[in-house]
Amino acid sequence: MKIRKCVGQGQIHRCCMSREVEASSKQALLIKVNGVILKFTIRTFALITGLNCVGVVEDFKFNTEEPNRLIVQYFGGDETIRRSDLFDRFNDKVWVDNDDDAIKFAILYFIHMFVYSGEKRSLRIPRIHFDLVESGRYMHYPWGIKAFEWLLQSINKVLTTDGQYYRICGMPVVLQIWIYECMGKRQTKFARKISDHILRILNWQTVGAQPRFKTLMKNTFNDGNREIKWKNVVPSLMEITVLQLPPEGLHKPTEGVQTEPHRGIDEQVLSGQNSDDDFVNPPPPSMKVTGKRKKGQSVSPAKRVRKNDSNMTDQMEQTEKIDPVANQNVEKVGIRKVVRKKKNVF
Repeated sequence: MKIRKCVGQGQIHRCCMSREVEASSKQALLIKVNGVILKFTIRTFALITGLNCVGVVEDFKFNTEEPNRLIVQYFGGDETIRRSDLFDRFNDKVWVDNDDDAIKFAILYFIHMFVYSGEKRSLRIPRIHFDLVESGRYMHYPWGIKAFEWLLQSINKVLTTDGQYYRICGMPVVLQIWIYECMGKRQTKFARKISDHILRILNWQTVGAQPRFKTLMKNTFNDGNREIKWKNVVPSLMEITVLQLPPEGLHKPTEGVQTEPHRGIDEQVLSGQNSDDDFVNPPPPSMKVTGKRKKGQSVSPAKRVRKNDSNMTDQMEQTEKIDPVANQNVEKVGIRKVVRKKKNVF
């Protein structure tokens, strides 16, 4: 298995936030670059990752009064198991010669190291994850739904007045792969397309040094840059055939579902440690599409955005074309954890 080097580039997430328009919601992230509205939906997420994003989370129920064998045997029956506990057991290979349990640990490790790569190591793992893997029903569980929701919720999360940083949750690397695809170029100073597999997350490799926010806004997200032909991501005929893609506009958030832990804002605030993904400065207000209302302005910027882009969904659907048939070779990829931080702007 050949794993591509695809590290987190947190400043790309910051650029997306600077270009976000108010038409965005919990169902879709919309950004505007060089006059083009780019749409990131759960369908886009499924197209890039290949994760199951179709199904009803509530349909997966287990008898929690019965002990879970994996938890009892390898975690001493503890009710609270954190991601760090799982990683330690995995690295210690606690299953010894039990090949079946080795596979189950590998599945849990993949879920929490890659699918939920943006989460804190101290986050508690829901009991249902162990039940799904132990029963084998994990193959049908819509893992992508929760990863997508957490990603969009964290992007739109408003910090508390005493919070200095916050974390991009879910599977943050998908957002930067989406930007690569929307740029329509196989080679940039920070990423290179090296294959054309159906799972688009397998096709990209990060190159060079970590891109800086000012450089990205000047050279890549600049409205005056005519070299980049921004376009929305659409599936090929082969991708539509092979992947189980959710329909556009029909995603319903799973808020209130008891099977996943509730996560408040305090779990998103970091300890203040620095990294390459730190937001050294908040996104400049002048860069944002949704700026403050100017004195004497009769129409608010928010309304103006909606007026100009009111038919953007129809326009994108009318101009959407099917790409040529893609190569259907599929391979697995490991994705490193991505964390980004942002200064409090309050």
